[in-house]
Amino acid sequence: SLNFEEIFQRIVGAFTEILISTTRSVIVAICDVVRLAIKALSSILNAHIDIPVITWLYENIVAPGSKLTILDVSCLIAAIPATVMCKLALDRAPFSSAAAQTLCQAESFEAFMGAIRAEFGGAPHKLLTSGSSSPGPLPWLATCIFSFIAAGSRLLTAVMAGVTSFLSGKTLKYAKLFSTVLKACTYVVSVITTMTAIAKDEIVSVIERMVLLDLAFLVFLSLASVAAEEAAQDGIAITEAFLGLVGFIAVCVNFTIASIVEKDVSETQRGLKFAMVGSMFLAVIAAPPPSSKKDAPEWFAVAKALQVFLLFSSSIFNLTRSIMSSKNKIPYIDI
Repeated sequence: SLNFEEIFQRIVGAFTEILISTTRSVIVAICDVVRLAIKALSSILNAHIDIPVITWLYENIVAPGSKLTILDVSCLIAAIPATVMCKLALDRAPFSSAAAQTLCQAESFEAFMGAIRAEFGGAPHKLLTSGSSSPGPLPWLATCIFSFIAAGSRLLTAVMAGVTSFLSGKTLKYAKLFSTVLKACTYVVSVITTMTAIAKDEIVSVIERMVLLDLAFLVFLSLASVAAEEAAQDGIAITEAFLGLVGFIAVCVNFTIASIVEKDVSETQRGLKFAMVGSMFLAVIAAPPPSSKKDAPEWFAVAKALQVFLLFSSSIFNLTRSIMSSKNKIPYIDI
């Protein structure tokens, strides 16, 4: 016969196997959903748009060799403020034609980063954080250009946050899709500039990864809101607000710890980074639920105005950091 200890061990073992099996199934299911969502998004973004005259002008005059798609148009619009900012601050376009072609043909993240380093040279002039454990940080000029791309994307995101208040139907869905592309652009810059200059302090590094994960979920929810029914919009907005709160708390903790352990980083740079990322998360928290537009229009207008103000503030802080990076020749690190 089995004693109590053996029975307990068998029960724990069986429970552990069930838990592992269930967790594995849930993770596989989530990955399948994400894969299908990405595939669906890719199909939507890359679907050819045929508009008389406009399609011909775009494909033959504006962007020869390209096809008129939502993704193409979104990237073109996002590139306008980024290019203007780069030319004003750096007296050059973000990328040469050859570099742009090489980046488009990159089949992996390593190839993409290799093309960036080849375009802008080797080591940076001066690290923003001496404790970076990243094996090969990007040159300061590359990160500076990425920062202008992020600033332009944040600026247009603020504009779209205000514009969507006056839209409905298919126009609103397309506007939301464009906003999602802008958020994805900003997120990519965050990943590239942060993960190539990882903080030396382990706690700060872990928090940075948490913030990046939080932002990834927010981009995914932004995409989900495009396809979701009206009844599900409030639930998505509440989830986004919760993730915004989590992100803001993480940024506050990160700022406090970094202020203690990163002695060689200027208080101005650190403060601007906190203001930029913090106001971005506060904007997510401030975003009003869509149903309040009908149920409480006054409150919706105030909350929406606050959201737009915070997003514009984030883009201004981003632009200020970009200009400081270009003048002082120091790498830009988004998170």
